[in-house]
Amino acid sequence: RIVVSEKAIASAKEQARIEDLRYRAGDNTSTDVINAQAALVRSRSDHSQALFDRHIAIASLRKAMGEIGGSENVPRVKPGIGDEAKAAIPKTEEAR
Repeated sequence: RIVVSEKAIASAKEQARIEDLRYRAGDNTSTDVINAQAALVRSRSDHSQALFDRHIAIASLRKAMGEIGGSENVPRVKPGIGDEAKAAIPKTEEAR
């Protein structure tokens, strides 16, 4: 998907360049140029989404393999923070 989106960006860049040249020559309208530029922006956005999805997939795989995850990766809270809230929670028989 990433390779496809890279090719789509290259194609959209070329199309935007061509539409700009045609506009300068008087062969099309500014709307045609703007539409080509919008297509380029969409292609770049699709590429960013593909990269993001790849990173999520890699992280999910690493978690499934046990390389990451669990409480060891959770940021620690400074001692004392939230103690009042903990004290307000009634303790069950098991926790006493």
